[in-house]
Amino acid sequence: MTIDKLLRISLALDINIADVFATPRSPQLSSPNSSIRCITRAGEGKSVSSPGGSYVYQAYDLLKKNITPIIAEITARSLKEFGPLHRHDGEEFIYVMEGELALYTDTYTPTHLNQGDTVYFDSGMGHAYVAVGEAACKILIVFSTPDDASLGLVEGALPSPN
Repeated sequence: MTIDKLLRISLALDINIADVFATPRSPQLSSPNSSIRCITRAGEGKSVSSPGGSYVYQAYDLLKKNITPIIAEITARSLKEFGPLHRHDGEEFIYVMEGELALYTDTYTPTHLNQGDTVYFDSGMGHAYVAVGEAACKILIVFSTPDDASLGLVEGALPSPN
């Protein structure tokens, strides 16, 4: 078979001619991280305190992960008490487990979330968590984790409030 005929076949099939000569790839059944499992028992986790609350990092001993889950008790009752807005790469998801949360950002008016409510947002947007009302405010935070940030989290640093 000539190159000309192979070229015509690749054009007719809408495939790259290099794929005709490439070594067949075996299908990848799973990603290198697909066998990861990390259990954090109740009452365990890496605790970090801040003026705005206490944060318990789940799966803290696993360094190479795509997300960072945190269970947080928010104690700040005002933006002043919370401190500077947090801002970091990635995306973030919040689920209000107990109480009521006011989510402040540098882009939107404050959003009030009740127990069972969720919000998903770009973590690069400055954000702060403030407890509303008298009841305790407990939330689940899950944010995407850049590879170079995991070690800082394990060492106890909250995402830097740029």
